[in-house]
Amino acid sequence: MKTLTRIIALWGMMLTTCPQLLWSQCYDPTRYFAIDSVNKVTKKVYFTFKTDSATSAHLDYNYYDNGYQGGSTDLSLVNGVVKDSFEYQGEPDVINVMISYYYNSNYCDTTKTVDLSCAGVSAYQVNTKKCAQDFQRKIQLNFYNSYSGDIVTILLTDKNNSPIDSFQLSDYSLTTEYQFNYVGFDTLRVTYRKQFCERTEQVPILISGDCRNFSCDKDLQIEATGINNRKITINHPQASLYHWSLDSPYGTDTATTSANNRNFSLAANTLYSLWVAAIDPTQWCYADTSIQITTSSCYAEFGGTTYFGTTAYFYLSTPSTDSNTYVLSFGDGKDTTLNGPFSYTSLTYTYDTTGGKNNFIAVLKVINRNGETCNVITQAISFKSCSTSFSSYMTGNDPLEKTFYIYANTFGPYDSIRFVIDFGDGQQYAITSEGGWAQVTHRYPQNGTYTVKLLSVSYENDSIVCSDEYTATVIVGSSPLMADFSYYEDNGTFKFFDNSVGVITNYQWDFGDGSTSTAQNPSHSYAADGTYQVCLTVKDDVGRVHTQCKEIIKGTPGCLTRANFIISRNPAQANKITFNNLSTGATKYYWDFGDGNVSTDESPTHTYSTIGIYTVKLSAYANDCYSTYKQKITVGVLNCLARFERFVNSTSGEVTINNTSIADNNNAVYFWNFGDGSYSSFANPPAKTYTKDGKYTISLLVYDPNTGCYDYAEQDVYIDRTCKAQFSYYIDSATHSIQLQNLSVNANKYYWTLGDGSISTDLNPTKNFSNAGIYKIALTIANTVTGCLDSHEEYITIGHSSDCEADFVYRVAPSTNQVFFFDRSKGNITKYLWNFGNGTTSVQQNPTITYTKPGPYNVCLTVVSAGGISNITCKKIITSGNTCVANYDYLVEPGRKVYFNETSLGNPVNYQWNFGDNAQASGRKVDHTYAANGYYLTSLTISNGITCNSSAYRLINVGMPGKIKAGIVVLSNSSSNKAGGYPVDFIGAGLGDDVRIKWTFGDGTEDTTTTSPTHVYSAPGTYTACYIVSDPITGQADTACTVVTVTDISHPIASSDNLQVYPVPFNDLINVTLSLKQATKVQISLYDLSGRNIVLSNHNVAGPGDVSMGLNTTHIKSGTYLLRVDIGGQRFTRLVIKQ
Repeated sequence: MKTLTRIIALWGMMLTTCPQLLWSQCYDPTRYFAIDSVNKVTKKVYFTFKTDSATSAHLDYNYYDNGYQGGSTDLSLVNGVVKDSFEYQGEPDVINVMISYYYNSNYCDTTKTVDLSCAGVSAYQVNTKKCAQDFQRKIQLNFYNSYSGDIVTILLTDKNNSPIDSFQLSDYSLTTEYQFNYVGFDTLRVTYRKQFCERTEQVPILISGDCRNFSCDKDLQIEATGINNRKITINHPQASLYHWSLDSPYGTDTATTSANNRNFSLAANTLYSLWVAAIDPTQWCYADTSIQITTSSCYAEFGGTTYFGTTAYFYLSTPSTDSNTYVLSFGDGKDTTLNGPFSYTSLTYTYDTTGGKNNFIAVLKVINRNGETCNVITQAISFKSCSTSFSSYMTGNDPLEKTFYIYANTFGPYDSIRFVIDFGDGQQYAITSEGGWAQVTHRYPQNGTYTVKLLSVSYENDSIVCSDEYTATVIVGSSPLMADFSYYEDNGTFKFFDNSVGVITNYQWDFGDGSTSTAQNPSHSYAADGTYQVCLTVKDDVGRVHTQCKEIIKGTPGCLTRANFIISRNPAQANKITFNNLSTGATKYYWDFGDGNVSTDESPTHTYSTIGIYTVKLSAYANDCYSTYKQKITVGVLNCLARFERFVNSTSGEVTINNTSIADNNNAVYFWNFGDGSYSSFANPPAKTYTKDGKYTISLLVYDPNTGCYDYAEQDVYIDRTCKAQFSYYIDSATHSIQLQNLSVNANKYYWTLGDGSISTDLNPTKNFSNAGIYKIALTIANTVTGCLDSHEEYITIGHSSDCEADFVYRVAPSTNQVFFFDRSKGNITKYLWNFGNGTTSVQQNPTITYTKPGPYNVCLTVVSAGGISNITCKKIITSGNTCVANYDYLVEPGRKVYFNETSLGNPVNYQWNFGDNAQASGRKVDHTYAANGYYLTSLTISNGITCNSSAYRLINVGMPGKIKAGIVVLSNSSSNKAGGYPVDFIGAGLGDDVRIKWTFGDGTEDTTTTSPTHVYSAPGTYTACYIVSDPITGQADTACTVVTVTDISHPIASSDNLQVYPVPFNDLINVTLSLKQATKVQISLYDLSGRNIVLSNHNVAGPGDVSMGLNTTHIKSGTYLLRVDIGGQRFTRLVIKQ
């Protein structure tokens, strides 16, 4: 048997075409069908069916309870009678029941409606006009019954429960009249009783007296008192009371005033419905009017949907007072014109779908009185099976609750449609419907703007017939803010129209090609065909921020593949997630589930081992075109989703941040890292101003100490920088290869480092790895005209392996040096080892440590996977105080020219570069051409002459084979001896993803926990220290060694505390002052960073007491050097800069 919905549709068609024949064929005088009883506890419906004409029949029933549900069964009649029951689920309002059978070889059926809630019965006052006549304190009430034939008993009482009337209603509606002995507002109590339900509601009424002298004429005036403010005035000579009701999608604002005017603050691009009544409270007469208003002169609400074959229904809502012209193009070359003003209109249009064309784009152009196109709205019209969409509205008076009406086209055969909706707050819902639509109510955790995705899949006989997806932005709460825009192309120029909602004060456009604008409605021309992601960020009057991005197509782009997905959950298994693929234009797929596992299935199901928040990546591929899509998903019940929006003023450097995280605000702890060494622990920090151009990564850590839940989010902001490095990729797990697609903006040089030490300068390289594993892919770009340089890196899982990747974030407690560390490693991790850079370690997953000094500290985390693979990641952290950490990017050209760009923290004034070939330079951005190929240990030293002095080191590959390579830096440590030992500082530098490291210090000891150890030798001597880097996945390894000389100092005659070097930086003369306990030989010398001696003084006997010495460096060029001071058997080293 077919479903009830399809049977009813067939029955309705037969009634339309041949009702007399159908009735005569199914007239069965012996038939009897009754619903005997309903047990609402066991949820059973009992029925009786009789007929002398059949021995078998079929029962179908369905109902709506968060989606269509139901069932069917065959019935056997004994002596022409069957008494049976069926079960239902949930709390449906109504159950539709149908029994079908054959009578004289004709298919016949009989139906019953089981009303379980009496929700289909209602009452309301009819005569609401209250002016220009005597109403004699009479009212008219209309009673409506949705299910004709069901007898309903109606009891009418006043608010004190005194009886007024009682009667039975068996038809659809009945209007009655009642007279009262008073005037004014009141409430009647109406009780509805049916066979299986009873419901009572309060019905508001207005009782009016003699209103013959109260005119129906009134005058409404609208005055703009600001961009988003309107003053509404209603004039009526006999009124002394006024009632106002302003409706919007975000709620209703009602008030009763003695003043005849009100001021309203309206959100932009929102259509408001205002109803206002001028009232005489003595006889309760009133004259009312309604109007649709908006602050946007070119605003319109436009939509369309398909129905009845190839016919589409369009609606258009506009402000009641506008005089715009509306040109509606149907997308098939035809259009129509409508002239305002009007509040609402609708029209139907029939499309020609011959030739298989079933998708159209309808475009509405709004043309103002000056003949200018001031807004454009598009609407997709689809006649393909399964095309899906939804609408939403606020439920009741709860601003956080939304009801979604979900719809899918039902062209073609289907048994059921499965809907999956992602509400955009980390929650999803799946429901199966037999009727092509469903209704779902969802309560959001907080006000905000959410991106909602809908997937519909139609089934016939358990096989998928077709599917479709729909995405829209939903505003939740009574204070709306949403960035939105429309556009159209005019002779190669794109014109953009702001459709944002809210009280908008600032606009920031990113056109996807490196160009930006702060205009409200800008125009932009693209230099080349392609697909561009255009983003609009808006800021409102209270500093809230929202961003929305859309892809636009210019000309004929070379790539139309787009990766996308939506997840659905298994309610019985919280850790089991189904990934529904929504990609377009793709034939192959690669999934990275964020926990070290991958899949190449089109729509896989994955079971996570632990609850948590994971970033899932999908790569889609077709014909050398790839696309990557990332989405953060929640596995299990967690309430700590980190999210934020930011508004960037690239010129002034000011960044406004809006925290939109979903968390328990009573318990949640927030930690912001602004990427320049500064932090904040406010939920919504004040605006941040960057004083130096560059790229900064703003990150947010959300932590709930009650549940242990934590999450992390980050976004890059660009301050006065026009180039942007970005890429997508596709992975062939069978060959362990990755195809990279460069999506960078405003660049003409490209430099890829590919995780195993190999490099590429191709635009879109392909890399084959020897083994599956997790690899760091980094892209550095440069624009040699503007001097801009940028980089982007990602850790990418290539195939199935037992590899792992260490990663962590941290939070600094306010006003303390206490730091909380949070593990974010990938893979099946079994062991953790932390080195905090201060001599202490931990094996906890999420440790806490208190530092005694601000830092910086080089914190390293080593993890070990279940397969025995280890991995180390190190990051520099600062707890408080002055920020000064050197860092830099570089790009190597094939011709041995290298571009360097500092990315240091802090505000240094001096930048000294050492290129590893005895050449040096100064400045924030420099370039250097090497004379020969080689591996060069480069460095950057920064300072400000006061408190800032920091160095960073990079080993770079200039024209040499791409492989893992180790480099080592040794720095003298003249701090107090530890336990009688001799400390030496080491820094490791390397090429490739040096996932496993090892130090051997030449005295039988080793260290594998940090890239920058301080080793304490127990005795003086000469030692060979080595730094070993290796990758257990690729099998590559390299070793760098150096000789370290440690001298004996049994009775030190000088202290590093008394050693002063000045000026810093220096010009031609550098001075050293120190205090000696006895007379001894002193020698000062200058070395470059490769260890080559540049200047050497004579051995001079000096002391005791204060000593001052100088070194002339006129003949050497500017750069960074090591100053060595030898005092008897002691040696002190300082890093110095010559200007």
